[in-house]
Amino acid sequence: MWTQNGTNAGDWRLPNRNELNSLVDVQYFNPVLCNTAGTGPWTSGDPFTNVQSYFYWSSTTYFNIDEAWGVSMLNGAVFYTPKEPEENYNHVWPVRGGH
Repeated sequence: MWTQNGTNAGDWRLPNRNELNSLVDVQYFNPVLCNTAGTGPWTSGDPFTNVQSYFYWSSTTYFNIDEAWGVSMLNGAVFYTPKEPEENYNHVWPVRGGH
């Protein structure tokens, strides 16, 4: 099945903890992202759209298989949380290519 942008639906995955954390630039806050040029804070659509200043899941399981690592786009904190959906309503940032 093809998606609207012409990619294969199976090409998308959750980034691991290190990949997700590589987006963080802690000199900025709410969200902790820089702009495309790397010269200032992120603004909507530069280079991503609809970024929320909340916790984003990674594909990296914590030592306890019932928990996973994630990154806060509010302040750049990397932490783990239970995977149970009743307890957490967190965001995902799907990526494609690479591993």
